[in-house]
Amino acid sequence: MTPLPEPLKELAECYGVLTEYWDVNGQLRVASVESLLAVLQLLGANVSSVEQAAEAITVRRENRAQRVLEPVIVVWQGDAAEFVVTLPRGDTPTSLRFIIDIPGGLTPIDLKWNELREVPADFAPSDRYSTRVVRIDIPAQVTPGYWPLTLECNGRQHKSLLMHAPRQAFGPPASGQAWGCFMPVYSIRSQHNWGAGDYTDLRHLAEWIGGQGGRVLGTLPLLAGFLDEPCDPSPYAPATRLFWNEFYIDVERVPELAHCEPARNLIGSSAFQQELTGCREGEYIDYQRLMKLKRSVLELLADTMPQQSAERQQAWRVFIEQTPQLEEYATFRAVHERERRPWWLWEPRLRSGDLRASDYDAAARDYHLYAQWIASEQLERTLREGQAAGGETAQLYLDLPLGVRRDAYDVWRNRDIFITQSSVGAPPDAIFTGGQNWGFCPLHPDAVRESGYTHVRHYLSRHMHASRMLRIDHVMGLHRLFWIPDGRPASDGVYVRYRADEFYAILSLESHRHRTCVLGENLGTVPPGVNEAMDEHAIRRMFVVQYELQGDQQGGNDPSQPPFNAPPSNAVASLNTHDMPMFSAWWRGEDIDDRRAMDLMDDAGRDEEHRIRSELREALTRWTRITRGIESPSASDVLTALLTHLAESSAELLLVNLEDLWQETRPQNIPGTWKERPNWRRRASRSLEQLNQLQDVLNVLEAVRAARG
Repeated sequence: MTPLPEPLKELAECYGVLTEYWDVNGQLRVASVESLLAVLQLLGANVSSVEQAAEAITVRRENRAQRVLEPVIVVWQGDAAEFVVTLPRGDTPTSLRFIIDIPGGLTPIDLKWNELREVPADFAPSDRYSTRVVRIDIPAQVTPGYWPLTLECNGRQHKSLLMHAPRQAFGPPASGQAWGCFMPVYSIRSQHNWGAGDYTDLRHLAEWIGGQGGRVLGTLPLLAGFLDEPCDPSPYAPATRLFWNEFYIDVERVPELAHCEPARNLIGSSAFQQELTGCREGEYIDYQRLMKLKRSVLELLADTMPQQSAERQQAWRVFIEQTPQLEEYATFRAVHERERRPWWLWEPRLRSGDLRASDYDAAARDYHLYAQWIASEQLERTLREGQAAGGETAQLYLDLPLGVRRDAYDVWRNRDIFITQSSVGAPPDAIFTGGQNWGFCPLHPDAVRESGYTHVRHYLSRHMHASRMLRIDHVMGLHRLFWIPDGRPASDGVYVRYRADEFYAILSLESHRHRTCVLGENLGTVPPGVNEAMDEHAIRRMFVVQYELQGDQQGGNDPSQPPFNAPPSNAVASLNTHDMPMFSAWWRGEDIDDRRAMDLMDDAGRDEEHRIRSELREALTRWTRITRGIESPSASDVLTALLTHLAESSAELLLVNLEDLWQETRPQNIPGTWKERPNWRRRASRSLEQLNQLQDVLNVLEAVRAARG
C-alpha cells in the first residue's frame, strides 16, 4: 500500500479528516487520495492536487489564528473555563476584557481571568501570533445555558458562544426498575383508526402499557415526511427534524370537525367511505392513499378557522407565533407541492429562500400550518395526560433520526451548514460488502459551530419537549461521520470528525431544560472513546441481545448463564430493534435465508450462519431448561426466560417489543432494502382492542413486571 503524502495527511488533520480507520475485521483501511481531496474541498480547502496541500495548510492556520477565539467554548458546570486565545504578537494579553452578554439588554458581566500559560501555536502560520490558554472562573449569575461571549482587545471585538452545561445529561439514578414496550405508531391496529395508527392510538397504547405497570412507550420517529410525490414513508428519511407528521392525526378528534358540515359530509359520503375501507384492508399501509383522504378533510377544517371560536383562533395564532420557522416551513412545503421537484432544481430566487405569495397556493400553506398545530396538539396531549396520570400512563420514548432527506426543508433552510455534495453512510462490513450510502447530507463541522448550533438546538428541543426519553440514532455521529463524496462509491468514503464535547453540552442543557433522559444508539462498530464519553455524560447505552449473542461467548462455559454478558446498569435492554429480525424469525433463522435470497451472502455464508444460529439455539434452550425448570422449552419459553432475565438485571430500562409476544415473524425494516421489501408499511396482526384478551402477552408482561419489582 502506497503511503499517503505527508502534506496531505497534515492538511487532513487540520480539517479533522481521518486518513485511516480500523474496519469491522480489525484491518487498517487507508483513505484514497482522491476521496481525501474531494472531502477537503467540500470542507473549504483550496486543494485539487497533493501539490497544493502545503499552501492550503498555511491558509487554514492563518484563518484560525485570525479568528482569535473558537466559535464555541464549552465549560462544564462547576469547572473554570479554559480555552485558547490567539493574538498577534503586538497585542498585550493584560489588556484583554471578557464580557458575557445578558439577554434583554441588561448590564453585561465582566469576567475575571488569568493567563495560565503560553503554548505552541500549532495551527498558526508563523511566529507573528502567540497562543495562550486563558482561565476564567464562571460567576454564579452565569447559570447553565448558552451565553454570548465577547473578547475586547485593542479596540476590536471577537465573538464566541459559551456553553455552560451540566457535565451529565438529565436523568434519575439508574434504579433497574422501569420497563416499557415498543411499537411503531403506523403499525398500530385499532377499530377507530383509518388504516394506520394515529396519535389517539398512541395515547391509548400508552394508557394500556401504563395499566400493566410499564413506564415507557417507545416508538419510531414521528417527523413530517413527503407522502405525495415523492412518497417516502421511512421514518428515518424525514422532510424535517423540526415538525411532526400530520399522517398520524386522528381526523375524527379534531375539534373543528364538529363545526364543519362540509367535512362531515365528505367523510360520510359513499365514495369517501369506500376509499376508507380500502385503506383499512390488507396487511400493508398505502401511505399516499390514506394521506390524501386525511388531507382532504384537514383542508376543509383549516378553511373554517376564521369562523371558529375566539378561543380556538387565539390558540392557533399563539401556536404560529411561538413556533420558530413554522410559517417558513409551511411556505416551503406549499412551494414544493407546486414545483414538484427538489429544491435545488428550483429557479435561483426560490432556491435562495426568496419565496413570494405568487409562488404557492395559499390554501396549501394554510393546510401545513393547520396540520402542524393539530399534530402538535394531539401528540402533546399524550405527554400531558401521561404526566397528569401519575405513572398510570406510559411516557413517550421518541427516536431522533441521524439526518433528513437531501430535498428536505432543513437542508434548504440551512444550506450554509449542510454539505450538499456528499452523503453520510457506513464503510464495508460483513453484510454490506460495498458499504452503505444513507443519502443524508452531513453537517459542515465548522459551519455548524459558527452558527452556534442553532439548528441542532432547535430540533433537540422540539423532540425533548414531547418526550421523556430520547434515543439518538447512530450516536457515534456526535464524534465522526463517514462522508461519501458525490460520484464516489460507498466503499471509498472518509471519516470526518466533529466536536463531540459541544454536542454533549447541548444534549445536557436541553435534557435538563425539558427533563428528558437521553439514550445513544451505540450498536455495531463503536470507535474508541465513544462509550466512555457516553458514560461521562450520562447518556444511556443500548444493550440488544441479538448483538450481544454474536461474540466469543456463544454457548458459554456455564450452562446456568445465558450466552451473553449481563447488561450494564446504565443501559436500555431489549431483545432486538426495528432493524433486526423479530424473535420468532430469528429463532428459526428466517433472516439468514432472506439475506441469502437478496444475495447479501453466498451459500457458504448462509450455511455458516445457520450453524452458528443452531449453536445459539441449543445454548439458550439448555439455559432455559436449567434455570426455569422446563423439560422441553419452546421458542416462547425461551423468549419469556430472556425477557425475565433482562428484567431481573440491573439495566435501567427494559424495552419489550410488543409484537414479539405474539410470535410475529415479519420485520418492520430490512436494512439495505428499499423497493425489495415493504419496509415501514406492515400493520400489526393484533389490535389494541385484542390486547386484554391475549393471555400469553399478559402473562409475559406480568412476569416482567414482577421481575422488575
